[in-house]
Amino acid sequence: MGNLEGLAILDATIERELRVELAKLDALGTAPPAEDGLKQCDASIAFAERAEGSPSAALVGARARYEKARVLSLLGRKEESRAAVRELFARYEHATAPDVRRILGRALFGQTKDRLEEGADRRSAIAEYRLVLHIAERQPPIEDMAASALYHLALTHAKIAIERDSREHREKALDRFREIEQRFAAHDVVDVARWTARAVLARAKMEPLDVAGATYEALFQRRRGDASLELVTHAAEALTAWAERCAEEDETARAAELVKRVSEAFGASEHPPIQERVHRSEDLAKTLPRT
Repeated sequence: MGNLEGLAILDATIERELRVELAKLDALGTAPPAEDGLKQCDASIAFAERAEGSPSAALVGARARYEKARVLSLLGRKEESRAAVRELFARYEHATAPDVRRILGRALFGQTKDRLEEGADRRSAIAEYRLVLHIAERQPPIEDMAASALYHLALTHAKIAIERDSREHREKALDRFREIEQRFAAHDVVDVARWTARAVLARAKMEPLDVAGATYEALFQRRRGDASLELVTHAAEALTAWAERCAEEDETARAAELVKRVSEAFGASEHPPIQERVHRSEDLAKTLPRT
């Protein structure tokens, strides 16, 4: 056996073992948080460092550090979790592989959620969502991650606008929601299209009712017959939310008309999230004056 053949066999063996480590980390991702999980993460990190240079080594190392941060957070060890995220970024921030960059995005989303739950100023989330967006937009771009980052950025501006009665943040939110629609409107892949639909619904909530009606109608028409039940659910939500807005603003005749449309379009659906919208519209109908 020549040296090259022997090296090839060794490389293949290491790659198989790295895949075993990934399987262990996948199992850890669905298990209850525990100290044993942290030991598994440390073992996977050590193995990835020994296998540095192998195709899957960076993925295993990044995933193990992410899982470590996640488990530490669930165990209530927030500072240690943040330290694990810093270690993850110190090692992989400039990675080009999409699967590694996805892990960086997940880590930032999780860390931001933790900080907001701890009472951090919501404005601090803006920089972190921008970083997720920057990572997603590097070549090759990760479209669904970019759409998600933009949505969270827009939603953060919208929440700050409400909390601080800020016209500036309101305009930034609307600009970001529109940017999502402009950039991703042509995408029918569910992982991207869900963020476009959510952006449309969020924008409609911020618009005057006479403008929002056209926004709701457009989303309903676009997604009502989609092959994805998740996207059809957004179509049902558009009519239901529109009906609720009309009722709130004393346009009860229009609200009743929209309730009827919800029933006609979605009443036969057996998909639970769509049924929930139908039930909401039926409950709304009970509050409307009889005509």
